[in-house]
This record gives sequence, C-alpha cells and structure tokens, in this order.
Amino acid sequence: MYSLRKRTGGASLFESKSTAEAKSSDTESNAVKVYEGSLGEAWPSDGKWLPRPLQQIVMSYLANHVDVNPKRYTRKQLDAFTLFETPFAGKAEIAGQIARHILAGERSKALSLIRDNPFCHECIAGARDDFGRYAEGTPLGLAAAAGNPELVREIRGLLSEEKANAQLHAQFPPGWEAETKERMNRYRNAAIEFTKGLKAEGELPRSLSFAEAIGKRKKIIRDYRMSFRPKPDDPAITTGLIVDPLMYPEIRYLFLSSQDNLGGWGSPEVRLLWGVGFQSLLGAGPAVLGQILIDGAGGYDSPGYIPPENLTFEDGAHFFKSDPDTGLGATYVVDFSGMKSGACEREVCDSSVWPPRRSYDFWKAYVEQQYQYCQAYAASGQTVNHDGGVPRDLSCNP
Repeated sequence: MYSLRKRTGGASLFESKSTAEAKSSDTESNAVKVYEGSLGEAWPSDGKWLPRPLQQIVMSYLANHVDVNPKRYTRKQLDAFTLFETPFAGKAEIAGQIARHILAGERSKALSLIRDNPFCHECIAGARDDFGRYAEGTPLGLAAAAGNPELVREIRGLLSEEKANAQLHAQFPPGWEAETKERMNRYRNAAIEFTKGLKAEGELPRSLSFAEAIGKRKKIIRDYRMSFRPKPDDPAITTGLIVDPLMYPEIRYLFLSSQDNLGGWGSPEVRLLWGVGFQSLLGAGPAVLGQILIDGAGGYDSPGYIPPENLTFEDGAHFFKSDPDTGLGATYVVDFSGMKSGACEREVCDSSVWPPRRSYDFWKAYVEQQYQYCQAYAASGQTVNHDGGVPRDLSCNP
C-alpha cells in the first residue's frame, strides 16, 4: 500500500511504507511525515505540501474528476497509488463501467456493480451510449438522463433521500428543457433538409422497389444519416435528457405534413420519408426506446410495463450500428408489433408506417411519461444549492 508522505527537508514523494520505515532513524531534516488516516479525518492543514501535479491528482480523486497526465505518471504508478483501500485507476474504471452499462440499457449489470461498489454511488463518470453520444454524471443522474425510470427507482433506493434529491435536481436544473431541446435541433434540422432534398431531386418512378429507390437517393440518404451523428467536438451532456422524446412526434408531424408535397402515399419519396427518414431517427434513440420498440410498442402502456433488456434483432444483429449504411432505416425496420430483420424491401418498410392512431397514442404516452418523471426529478430537493449541471463537489467516498 502506498501513502502520501512529506520529507520535511525535501520534496514530496511517492514512497512505500517499507522505504519510510527504513529511514525512520534519519535526522529531523530527513524525517518522513505520513498522512494515512481514516475517512473521517480532515485533510492535513498543511495542504500545500504536495507537489502541484500530485495534489491535483489527489483532490481530483476525492471528487472523482480523474484527469491523469500519462506523460507524468505511468499506469504502474497509478495502479500502486491507493486511497481508501481502492486503487486509483481501478476506481475510475469501475465508475466508467457503470456509466457505460447505464447508457447501454443494461440495468442488471449496472445495478450489480453499483451494489458491489458503494463508493460509486456519488461518483462522476462519463461514457458514450451506443449511438456515440457522450454523457457525464452520477449513476442516478445518468439513469435519469437516459430515460430509464426503472433503473432510477433502483439506484434511488440505495441513496439517502437528501443525496438522491441533490443528484436528480442537479441533472434537471432550471432551464434543462431548453438545453435538451437545443441539442435536438441537429435531428430536427436533418429531418427538414431530408424532406427538402427528396423534393429537390424530383419524382422517382412508382414502379421502383424500395431498395431501388434507396439506390437512386443514396447520397441524400447518407448525408442525412451522417448529419445527426455525434461529432468529436460535441460537449459532454451533463443536464436534462440525452434524447428528447418530444422530437419524435414533432418530426412525425413534419413528415405527415410533407407527404402530399412528395407525391402522396405510395410514392417512392414518401416511402423513403418513413422507411429511411423516421426509422433512422428511431435508430438514434436512447437504449430504453430501442428495447421498447424491439419488444413491440403496442404493449408499452400495459400496467407495470418494464421493457426487457434486449437490443438485438431477430437475427442477432445489434439495434445500434456504427456504420451509417446499416441499421434501422438502412437494412432493418421496426413495426408496431416488434423488430423485423432482413432486407428492407417494400413490403417490410411499408409496415414501418405504424397505424396512425396507435402511433399517435404511443408517442403521446411515451412523451408524457418521460416528462412526468423529469419534472419530478427537477422538483427533487429544490433547496439544494448548485450551479447547474453535475455538481463537481460530490464526494466519491463511501
């Protein structure tokens, strides 16, 4: 085990106990001062004795805001550095694994790690979801941001009411709706440009199969699907929902209003509008939405419904695809009763246009439920002081 030590006559060191003990008979100028206490002990009043880089690492560790410069410390050194009986590097890895499981909709795996590692209940960690968006927060905050009320309920039960309220209110501070909506402009603008592009290219022969229509409009389709993909310089998502469910009924209304201008029902353009345009947006949703769609949207409003932890098609392919030329809206579609796999031919893709009334009912129920939860989260612990976003002073101590 390594401890933080100060040589009163020289620089601060990474030094093992055995080394320090061997030097215990040194003169006072070379004495080793050991700071090695319990969790309840205060930080030494002489807080500036650490060299600045190491002090930053320690303080970052305490707040789980890990930013290690690999040019300064090797992985071997970091693995050896231990606070509170938890390896420095290992602690960050566990928190990151939890974040990844949450964003992937893997409730059981996330809960197992959270229960086995209580120090992570308040840890700040970041991860990318299966679509590539990067979000950062506590396990509870990320579960809420991912639109997973079942997981929120489970994690909340592991925390005190005060801590749970603080984390939820931090994830949904005043103004979270506007910030979430602003992030969705990328998807809305892409849908608008897609409809314009289909119109500008002119009418396709109605005799074309769906696959042939895709081939004729390949560039427009690829540009559309790439336009709402996450970008490397996108800021981390730290407040609100990762994906605003209200985006779907809004774009659905846009597409319904555009049908007549694109040749009406049955035209290749309208089939592309729904089979590619809307299906691609479904494939950009959060993991929980994918689980609901795979299971069949028709059962969503059943009492006590909880979507199964499944994100694979009938043939075993994953719901999310990193390749923009595959996945929902390209090689797969989902209809109202569940996932369909195989070639995206006309008879398959036509079924992706759900029964209008039932489609409306589903999106209305889904959006209303998500927003009811979010408003409840935002109302949690309103007396908690914070600056918005994820509170950076949350401790990772047990």
